[in-house]
Amino acid sequence: MKTTVVQTPLGKLLVHADDFGVSPRINNGVVAAFRQGVLTSTSIMPNQPWFHHAVELAHDTPGLDIGIHFTLTLGRPLITPEKIPTLVDRKGAFLPPYLFALKLLLRRISLGEIKAELVAQLECCNASGLAVSHVDSHHNMHILPPVASLVVDLAREYNIPAMRSPELYRGFMPHFFAFMTKYRLLSFFSMIMKSLGERYDLPPLSMKPSSQQGYLAATGIKTTDFIVELRYLSFRQRPVSLLPTVEQALAYVVGKTVEFVAHPGYKDKSCSYGYSDRTGELGFLLDPDTVTLIERFGFQLISYRDL
Repeated sequence: MKTTVVQTPLGKLLVHADDFGVSPRINNGVVAAFRQGVLTSTSIMPNQPWFHHAVELAHDTPGLDIGIHFTLTLGRPLITPEKIPTLVDRKGAFLPPYLFALKLLLRRISLGEIKAELVAQLECCNASGLAVSHVDSHHNMHILPPVASLVVDLAREYNIPAMRSPELYRGFMPHFFAFMTKYRLLSFFSMIMKSLGERYDLPPLSMKPSSQQGYLAATGIKTTDFIVELRYLSFRQRPVSLLPTVEQALAYVVGKTVEFVAHPGYKDKSCSYGYSDRTGELGFLLDPDTVTLIERFGFQLISYRDL
């Protein structure tokens, strides 16, 4: 069952899996987390080699909420690389995220090319028969100001009602944010966001995650109050059980609508794109103690369809 019924929910919890479409064993892990665990939602990557396998699984799992995981920094584009030269390297593959962001900052990436590729990915999802409920992106490129504006416009054009929140909740991730603060990465990221907004003459509301919440509300796009990345909860704490850190997280966000972002999957040596603890996160999503924990805090499990 995907909904925890309580008389007065103390908060709403959306449990989401990224990277649907990357490999068969990641795809199977996502579906297992939904069918047997607490997962409520996922987002699919149209440019990945196992996209069609993910589509088949999605059609066989009608209750699974599906969004689009826009991808501009992994694999190859759907559009012929020659038509979008500013987005690809010499081999026709997407640029890594740091290089994409740098070229965007230097205005050496065409926004028209970005829009064309995003439209191609949306059309690919539509052609597969999937009903897309929300938008997010690989490496969270959709929160960069000029990209965010394009994504919001496309979401409205394609009648997609929701988008992942740009606001990462900090209160219960001390190790991760201590690392970010020590090396001044938060200040650097804020500077990049502001510079991008100014260089592309975008409204101030689009220049930092906390104000992007208001920007989304003004455009009619629904979102959650915060996102929580499971991998950041256990940052630099290996080995670790996610249950104690998730318990602390839930205590911080009682009364809020929160998205837990996971990357579940089974081990897959054939997958060129990896993440070190997919099996650990899958185990957490399947653990009966996770259900008990969510119920104890009085959270109602929802998907993007329920926002």
